[in-house]
Amino acid sequence: MTVLALLILGFGTSLGIYLFGTRWLGLAPATLREGLGRLAESIGVAVVFYAVNVTAVVFFALVSRAVGRFVSLYAATDEILIVLSLLQAGAFQFWRYSNRTEGF
Repeated sequence: MTVLALLILGFGTSLGIYLFGTRWLGLAPATLREGLGRLAESIGVAVVFYAVNVTAVVFFALVSRAVGRFVSLYAATDEILIVLSLLQAGAFQFWRYSNRTEGF
């Protein structure tokens, strides 16, 4: 797919979920800004988790090499670290917001 087609697809699905949320779920359009802010915050948390995970893999590989076992650094570039970091960030954010008295 071309970049333009992907942008149109993203815009269409975003508009669709906005209409679904406001019309059928009764979500207030004014709170969308807060939701986007929390999304940006969650992406930042995921980036931090990714950096920590990559650092841990590199540290483990270097320590393993120091004690005589060869461990490849290619593990630090595995895509599963991205998925793992997103799951960790999601769990952390849900946990963090569940402790607030104002609700999610």
